[in-house]
Amino acid sequence: TGEVKEIVRMIVGLLLVTATSTPLPISGLYAFLPPAMKEGSTLEEFARIVMSLNPVLKFTLITKGYPSDPRPGDPVSAPHRYLVQAYHATFLEFSQKKDLLVEQATGPETDKSKGFWTDPVSLHRNMTIGCFEIIFEGTRPLKRDGGIRSGLRFNICGLETSHKMNREVADLEERLASNIPAELLYSALYWMHHLLRSSIDGGILGSEVGCDWDSAKLSYMLSEFLETEYSLFWLEVLSLTGDVCYGVDSILQELDEQSNLPVFAFCA
Repeated sequence: TGEVKEIVRMIVGLLLVTATSTPLPISGLYAFLPPAMKEGSTLEEFARIVMSLNPVLKFTLITKGYPSDPRPGDPVSAPHRYLVQAYHATFLEFSQKKDLLVEQATGPETDKSKGFWTDPVSLHRNMTIGCFEIIFEGTRPLKRDGGIRSGLRFNICGLETSHKMNREVADLEERLASNIPAELLYSALYWMHHLLRSSIDGGILGSEVGCDWDSAKLSYMLSEFLETEYSLFWLEVLSLTGDVCYGVDSILQELDEQSNLPVFAFCA
């Protein structure tokens, strides 16, 4: 159906924009699915659609943090335990060939929106909005599946004391797996990566005259993140996962490589 095709198109797009960062499990991809998507409204339905792409995708079992559950079942029954990646880079390269993909749409589906090509800027905007929504409120499908998971918060792993080194917390890996889902950690690590690719002209989001609603929303979210306690909760998560240096260095590197360097100044 048309709805399933849209889900498949979004899956390909999500794999494309996350290919240079960290692979996500099926549940992580689902978390970034725009809430307006109709088909795949449950995680199980979405997992079945992802599995239908098995010829071009590979699924890797996550074992870290699950010492008592080494074999959880298949990707449909345990979508949080299987990372999803394209088998070959050529598949993702093909998905970027706009002209070819548009030409392959037949009949009434000649418009580019009906093919499997998706505008990279739109994909990065979806990811940036998703990152901030997950950081603030939990997974994006929260209103659809009735989940109770939340976003970043103080003492997210429920540690009894803050006076111990990470290596001194015996069950830290299990606590991380239970309290910091893959999509939340991804959001904490890569929100800047997607943010700086979400502006068509490379300007600071929201600073352009007559900016669209998404740009205004992203500007508000960025201000909310940087000017509230969420920035401290963000550092806490990076500290717990041992990613402080990586997270901060990656942001500095992203800023150095982009033309819109004063993105933080915009929120000052």
